[in-house]
Amino acid sequence: MNQFFRNYVFAVLALGIALTGCAKKADTGKPVDQIKTEVQTMSVNDLEAFAKAYAGEIMSKKTELGKIGDEIKALTVSDLMGDKAKHIKDNLSAISGEVGALTVRYQVYADKFREKGGDVSRIQLSQS
Repeated sequence: MNQFFRNYVFAVLALGIALTGCAKKADTGKPVDQIKTEVQTMSVNDLEAFAKAYAGEIMSKKTELGKIGDEIKALTVSDLMGDKAKHIKDNLSAISGEVGALTVRYQVYADKFREKGGDVSRIQLSQS
């Protein structure tokens, strides 16, 4: 393997690792039963990291919901019956579903974190 190619492969791998990082991520695609199995062997620190990741994503989605609510409030009565409102309502429904899925998964991590003696004030969802 020539030197240029080896350096190129190394640079691409390093960039990939830097961009994806090792941070815990909220994943609505991960089955809840799989999460329930995985949390059994997780450390308190890992549980906290995952719970915080889910809490952050939930709060982000709730902010989006607030913006969509504002869009709906700004619609005229005639717009409420049209395609514009349908698109907004579909978006609202999709994000609400995501919040529900994220919340279920967050709760699994939070429950196990609490069970293992973690300080739940560190992972609580903000009330908004």
